Amino acid sequence: MIADGVMEGVDKALSLQNRPEIPVGQFGIVHGYANAAVDSFDITVHGKGGHAARPYAAVDPIVIAAQLIGQLQTIVSRDVRALDACVVTVGSIHAGEARNIIPERCELKGTVRSRQPEARDTVEAGLRRLCEGVGLSFRAACELAYRRGTPPISTMRACSSAP
Repeated sequence: MIADGVMEGVDKALSLQNRPEIPVGQFGIVHGYANAAVDSFDITVHGKGGHAARPYAAVDPIVIAAQLIGQLQTIVSRDVRALDACVVTVGSIHAGEARNIIPERCELKGTVRSRQPEARDTVEAGLRRLCEGVGLSFRAACELAYRRGTPPISTMRACSSAP
């Protein structure tokens, strides 16, 4: 639509989003970043499958993924400036089908929410660094697919609330 000229002559654009915490009949206007960037990632830890009775003969991708999940949380707490709003969430983890078999791989899926472009870059770089490091330290391969989604949405300065 933009390529077809829908924005020609437009000086400002406004949007509204439902915010359940604001009482009915009122609205709020945000100064600065209104919505965070939404990126997604898929991490696949490739180990070496085996039997649970012989874990020494396998490289357990579930144990590696568990370590990685804990380490991912340090990106925000140690690499991102305290004033920059950012969060890393692992929302899905899947590996194996049997109780007594160490699977070949473990898959993690998650999102990154950030308001500042610098924080966004820092988190992506941190994910790449940790995946590479965990792979080396555990004799496994760690594959990362990182997709940048919508950028953070900033707003103009304005007044707030309606009767």
